Amino acid sequence: MSQHHNQPVIPTASTVFVFPPIPLASGDTVYDRNGEKHRVVAVTVRIGTEDSDTPIEVDLESRFGGWWVPTP
Repeated sequence: MSQHHNQPVIPTASTVFVFPPIPLASGDTVYDRNGEKHRVVAVTVRIGTEDSDTPIEVDLESRFGGWWVPTP
């Protein structure tokens, strides 16, 4: 739980970080800085927070031609 001015912050629909229910990316190839083409086998979203030096990582799943947030 985060705190602001010593008061607990109660999560609400507008404060909780959520991903949209759509693919966050699509395709299966990517080009590096040298212009070389590579096949994509994994996609990870890194989330940085103000109270931790360790980012939260979310591995996306390849489904229906897109990269989606995992479903529970």
